[in-house]
Amino acid sequence: MQFRWRFLPKEQDSTLAVYGSISGRQPLVVTLRGGQESWVIFSTASISEPAMIGPKFVRQAIEYGLIQGWQLNKPGAILHVDYENSNFSVHPNQLN
Repeated sequence: MQFRWRFLPKEQDSTLAVYGSISGRQPLVVTLRGGQESWVIFSTASISEPAMIGPKFVRQAIEYGLIQGWQLNKPGAILHVDYENSNFSVHPNQLN
């Protein structure tokens, strides 16, 4: 299975968007609660987790999304997931 992903750094609450191999299908969006841009991380005493967004973190996000029922190659709404304190959780608005 192939995936595309894009990290959108922000001063607070950066996001990671993950897409399956078929365009226009259900994306997985992970909000890193308190996640900061790398220049902010290195210029302050506190470091948000994870310190680096790379393939390992993306794989963990994909695995969590699949467990939660993410249908990566089917049309559908975005699956919103939060990442905070080293844990993934389904965004509260998704729990309806």
